[in-house]
Amino acid sequence: MEDRVVTWRVPLGEESVPHAALEDCGFHVRRLFDNPQRADGMDLEAAIEHMTCTDMAAAFEKVTGHPAQYIDTDLDLDAVTAVFTTDWSSGIVEGRVSELKMLKRQMFNRAGLPLLIKRVLLVAASRRSHTVSYTRAA
Repeated sequence: MEDRVVTWRVPLGEESVPHAALEDCGFHVRRLFDNPQRADGMDLEAAIEHMTCTDMAAAFEKVTGHPAQYIDTDLDLDAVTAVFTTDWSSGIVEGRVSELKMLKRQMFNRAGLPLLIKRVLLVAASRRSHTVSYTRAA
């Protein structure tokens, strides 16, 4: 959200993206998962609408009443290349972020901010006793 406007920033230009409505295919997908032996080899046919991000923002605004926009961005090819060519990983950080998100969800509407802060600090303190060694790939 930027300046109270829901914003999609995607490097697609005016290319369309396929979307399927859950109410159109949800029942059929559930039936396939509930009956895997009968569904083996079956094709699921669903109605799909190809929409541009501009169309999606307009539909979002029409349905919700909240202002929305699509902003085309440039694809950062150097960043994409670096993801696949470097040996650095954010896995440890992502694990901590997931742990904090879980803690926040557990505490939602149950206690105030002071207790949440104490629990976050307690988790952080318990992690300090663990040592992590890093090695670079050859």
